[in-house]
Amino acid sequence: MSRQETLLAVFAAVTALCASQPAEASCPFCPPAQPTISEQLDNSELAVLAKWEKIEKPTGELEGAEPQTTFRILEVFRPPKIAEPELKPGAAITVNFQRDGKPGEWMLLLRGTDANGLKQWNISSVDEVSYGYVKNAPRLERPTNERLSYFLNYLEHDDPFIANDAFAEFTQAKYQDVAQLAPKFSREKLRAWLEDMSDARLMRHGFYGMLLGLCGNQDDAEYLARRIMSPPVPDKPRLGIDGMMAGYVLLTGEPGFQRIIDVKLRVTERIESEVTFVMTTLRFLWEYAPDRVPQEKVAAAMRLLLDDVKYAEIVIIDLARWKDWEIAPRLIDNYGRPPFELPSGKQRVVQFALTAQKHLTKKEQLSPQAKKRLSSINTFLDRLRRDEPNLVESAERSLNPEPRPVKTDGPRNQLEGNLDVQPAGAANRNP
Repeated sequence: MSRQETLLAVFAAVTALCASQPAEASCPFCPPAQPTISEQLDNSELAVLAKWEKIEKPTGELEGAEPQTTFRILEVFRPPKIAEPELKPGAAITVNFQRDGKPGEWMLLLRGTDANGLKQWNISSVDEVSYGYVKNAPRLERPTNERLSYFLNYLEHDDPFIANDAFAEFTQAKYQDVAQLAPKFSREKLRAWLEDMSDARLMRHGFYGMLLGLCGNQDDAEYLARRIMSPPVPDKPRLGIDGMMAGYVLLTGEPGFQRIIDVKLRVTERIESEVTFVMTTLRFLWEYAPDRVPQEKVAAAMRLLLDDVKYAEIVIIDLARWKDWEIAPRLIDNYGRPPFELPSGKQRVVQFALTAQKHLTKKEQLSPQAKKRLSSINTFLDRLRRDEPNLVESAERSLNPEPRPVKTDGPRNQLEGNLDVQPAGAANRNP
């Protein structure tokens, strides 16, 4: 697999995740990240700074058994809740596995909870700088603004261990918390990072484009426009364009939004990858920036894709989450016809109708238009229950699956997941 194919595959996975996640998902335009060092520390019974000493491989009758690695404690960083007298500077820690290193090399040892009587260790190589970064990082219970302000200074540190962990902290943050840091962003640094086309930076371009939208000026808006409006170049990844679109709209509002829609969606030949970027941007604007573009205009832009076989079934999911019941008559009229002639498309329309029926029926008061919509939905579903009962039953099962033994906190399905949550843009949502 080529470099471009690898990057695009990763991007496709991230985009698919963004498309299906409810509003409580992680940071907009951030790729998935490993647990942060702060999270690992919070889940560890013990943290020590130690130096690597030696590896002992069993010989003789024990040959073939697990090797042992010995470390010498330099500092007990997070002492255990239950005192262990042997854990002090100068003492040895021996683990029953091989961890390569050099004599005297610094190691950060995090011990998690015991599993079946065995101590579980997470070990990272550190130096004076990276250990200082970990030791001085605000703990999880500290105010979010304080924590993010600390990690902001390390986003593109020369040490990948530090830079990756600092970036991972932002992938866990709420959009509102990130936005509050806008006065501390450096637009000059963000521009420089966006110009860097190395693989590591490309995966962050979407996030940095959004940040530039929070702190930039007119010149930055023009820069983002050039990046967004330029046509894709074969074999040149365009990762992060969705975040740049979001940043551009944050800076320009409705005029910039309409320009993107005109260039990317209101065209005879749409470019598939560019449409995917626009859809991700529309989700961002709906959830987090209703003050920049009215939500009805965001929904109207998403509706432009309802006639496109490549996107129609996905668009229905978004519009159902947004409670855009105005499109119900249109979907009912197109039921069984392109782009909803296949079983999957027909079922998606039925799911939409069932979700709309449930939501509208709960309303104590309905406008005349909403009453008319509900009546047409009821008639549509009654007809299908008579003519295609198996399809309706399948759609109902997908919306109301049997309770599972393992409790989950997520939505039951993509269509119904957000029916009972706060309106989009609520202050306490995670990005």
